[in-house]
Amino acid sequence: MVNNRYDVMHFEALGPEASHLEEATAKAIAAGALPSSHSCLITPLTIQSYVEAHPGTFHGLAGSPSTAAH
Repeated sequence: MVNNRYDVMHFEALGPEASHLEEATAKAIAAGALPSSHSCLITPLTIQSYVEAHPGTFHGLAGSPSTAAH
């Protein structure tokens, strides 16, 4: 499955976890460990809910992903 909009997608990221991911990503970009063009999605949604709400997000996705894809 391919997504051309985000480099990394974090699903089911809630509260402190979401904040940690945002901070860690910003620090990595500032330190040069990630390119300044790095783009990530941090969402509390499950992958299934996200795909349902954003059809066409993934190219080459056959059917609905299972939690094993998470």
